[in-house]
Amino acid sequence: MTATAAVTIEDQRVAEDIAQFKQLGGEAMLRLTDAQVTYVYGTNVYLRDASAAIVLSNCGFSLKAGNVLNGSVFGAYAESNKMPQFMPVGNKTTSEDFTVASGSTPRGRHVWLRDLTEADYADMVVVDTVRLVRDNGVWAVSGSHRARLNNSFGLRNVKVPSTIDGKYFSVTAIFGTNMLNGEVIDELKLLKSPTEVPAPSGISSVTVDPEPRKTFNLAGQRVADGYRGIVVTEGRKVVVR
Repeated sequence: MTATAAVTIEDQRVAEDIAQFKQLGGEAMLRLTDAQVTYVYGTNVYLRDASAAIVLSNCGFSLKAGNVLNGSVFGAYAESNKMPQFMPVGNKTTSEDFTVASGSTPRGRHVWLRDLTEADYADMVVVDTVRLVRDNGVWAVSGSHRARLNNSFGLRNVKVPSTIDGKYFSVTAIFGTNMLNGEVIDELKLLKSPTEVPAPSGISSVTVDPEPRKTFNLAGQRVADGYRGIVVTEGRKVVVR
């Protein structure tokens, strides 16, 4: 006599990349394809692939900046102050199904401050040509876009220049969040001291803007909303008519 039994196979959700893992939410298998570790701080591993970035939080993996991961890992999606996190799920989250290879030194993705959104949280970026202002901390500012600078990782020799007025800087950081007065704010978690760069110059990238915004003239002076001519707005040259 032969005994038979019905076997139920649990459907397992699979995310083909980090962006899809964030979209799915909850528990899922994340496929890793040349995902690079950009930074490690305590038990948090900052990881990005071609689609997005995420923080591997308290997963216990032995990784270092520059490592490249391929394979699969099971975990749960969560957010902390809007920061995307990959969280371990009991004994289901292991490093047995992915490989770790040495890679090149991580480099920040060059972006304009105005282009950063919540989709960029946890990524390593180089924010080009921003002004720095002091206002309950030091902020990178471009037009109406702001992100506070913070040495969140306690790195030695990382500091904001003492003289910032009228100057422009390049900022290398992990783009993330923090809390200020009970609200979530954008934050640039510094990996290096801000580097002074030349003020925007030349008119090779001039665009026509029919609506005046907060602007500065070519001497770096703030001008009124009704000002017309070549101005610097949000880190770029613009013709306001």
